[in-house]
Amino acid sequence: MKAASEKKVLIIEDSLTFANMISSSITSKYSFCVDVAGNYADAQRLLSEQRDQYFVAIVDIDLPDAHKGEAVDLTIDAEIPTLVFSGSTNSGDHQGFWSKGIADYVNKRGTYGLEYVIWMTNRIFNNPNVKVLIVDDDIVIRTSTEFILKLHCYDVICASSGEEALETLKENPDIKICLMDCYMGGMTGIDTAAKMRLTHGRDELEIIGVSAQNNKSLSVQFIKSGASDFLLKPFLPEEILCRVNHAAERLETYVKLKELNELKNQMLGTAAHDIRGPIAAIKTAMELINRGKVSETQKESLLKMIQNNSNDTLELLESLLDVSAIESGNINLNVEDTDLSALVRERVELYEGQANNKSILLNGDIEQGISKPVDRIKIKEVVDNLVTNAIKFSPLESKVDILLNTEDKKIQLTVSDSGLGIPDDEQDKLFMPFSTLSSKSTGGEKQTGLGLAIVKNIVDAHEGHIFYRNQDNGGASFCVELPL
Repeated sequence: MKAASEKKVLIIEDSLTFANMISSSITSKYSFCVDVAGNYADAQRLLSEQRDQYFVAIVDIDLPDAHKGEAVDLTIDAEIPTLVFSGSTNSGDHQGFWSKGIADYVNKRGTYGLEYVIWMTNRIFNNPNVKVLIVDDDIVIRTSTEFILKLHCYDVICASSGEEALETLKENPDIKICLMDCYMGGMTGIDTAAKMRLTHGRDELEIIGVSAQNNKSLSVQFIKSGASDFLLKPFLPEEILCRVNHAAERLETYVKLKELNELKNQMLGTAAHDIRGPIAAIKTAMELINRGKVSETQKESLLKMIQNNSNDTLELLESLLDVSAIESGNINLNVEDTDLSALVRERVELYEGQANNKSILLNGDIEQGISKPVDRIKIKEVVDNLVTNAIKFSPLESKVDILLNTEDKKIQLTVSDSGLGIPDDEQDKLFMPFSTLSSKSTGGEKQTGLGLAIVKNIVDAHEGHIFYRNQDNGGASFCVELPL
């Protein structure tokens, strides 16, 4: 699957205010690129030019040049999963569009409708990575259920019996969700679920029991045998999609919690290691000084080492506290009107000496007169981290470019170095605290793995966006965007 920055959302909506609200919410939360069509003709033009770039379309059914949902037909014919987002309360519209094969129908009522559409956009982006196993001995039900799930882009596998389901799971251990009918020829769904749980825990596989029998004890038996949910036949397309989508979300939450726990353990271990070394050195130096068995020259050298190690330890602790405060949501912004052009210029001049030590040219291309209310101190921290990182990973006698400009109603700060860049398979770790990457500093500079995590959270707190790209001629380029 392509990265979020390489796939696009198409919004077909005649209300510019409403379209901008959806677009900005999707961009800020999930970093998807968005195109907006204000009418049917614009939608036709965009689809004719770049249909393959869109992974989902959010469509209003009443447009100035298409009042009867023709835009829905347009995106469905283009084989793009379509979320109808409409103010219509006509039940006939609702059922009619479902029969056409839309992915979902949401009313424009209240805040949650908007939140749901934004959440569903991300689900459709992630769902191709989620394998779903349908187990039912009725081929009609298997086929119809498969069709419904594919509307949300799930990777679907079918089995006609419990025995076949177990074999399929053995061959595809990465199956994440199983829809299991209760009564089939041979092994029951309840017994199959129990056997599946012997190899796949609840954090690996969601099992949803299904039956046409409205028997309360049946749902209890299913859940006690390992199912996470239970669904009665016949079910509406919306009902099964809601259950499966939330099952997928729960599994992703399990994975995130596991990663956070591992990250916490790594952070504690790294912090303990990084703090223990300087403190041990300080302790040894003080013992030597207290014994009085060192010369004045040695004493001066030891005192300087104590000062340097104290500064390093304090810097690490402050970074840890900064990450902890930001991640817990306790970041406080002291916002004031700030001349960003002057701020960036000041920080570039500040680090010219550090760059000169490696014969690196700091090339500042700073547009004049860019101002915005921000937390001046924290934005300085953003610039400092990006510039010092660029110096740190650039080779001797190279160049670092710092560009500040405005484009598309956004303020853009881009810092590009002349290093080796970041390998594609490591880029997802870039903004994680204590992430370990293969890139090494070119002058032996110390790395804590905290800087970019702090930068991202500060940018997020300012409702901005930070992203990374490798340059065509090598080197890394980090771009911060703040709404103008």
